[in-house]
Amino acid sequence: MSERSGWQLSGDAPTAYTRFALKIMEPWTDDLILTAECRDGDHVLDVGCGTGLVANRINLVSRKFCAITGIDINEGMLTVARRNPQIEWHLGSATELPFADGSFDVVLCQQGLQYFPDRDRAMKEMTRVLVPGGRIALNVWARWSGSRSSWRWSMLSPRSSAQMRGRPSNCHFPSIPPGNYENLRKTLA
Repeated sequence: MSERSGWQLSGDAPTAYTRFALKIMEPWTDDLILTAECRDGDHVLDVGCGTGLVANRINLVSRKFCAITGIDINEGMLTVARRNPQIEWHLGSATELPFADGSFDVVLCQQGLQYFPDRDRAMKEMTRVLVPGGRIALNVWARWSGSRSSWRWSMLSPRSSAQMRGRPSNCHFPSIPPGNYENLRKTLA
């Protein structure tokens, strides 16, 4: 848990994040959950869960009953997340997941990968904790080709190459360099 990216919220910021981010992120959160095709009884891990925006919506959006676990490195974000006692919350790093191999049917990560200090290691950890044939869905901001200031939402899935979705905006988030998408897809294979 010693590796931090420098992109951490503190103080009352996690509460404000939950209040405002849910409405902004809801369409993409729901799309991420639906893309994972959760099934009744699935064990689902939300990596970089923050305040639980994704984890708290999995059963509602998927209309399935899943056992949900969330993990984040930021204690302040988890303090807000722990308001939902039906989810198992863990303090920990995406680069050192404290779970046994093959523990989860689905791994979700919304807007976390680009902030992890070692993305390749985080991807290897996410795939390590998946059961054989498990599903992983990720949302990350990525540069929209031909533009330095526009960004596009992209999703990675082991079933397909990166799927570009959403619409461009002028948000400035750390991005995964364009060439790294191929490396991430290979890690998922």
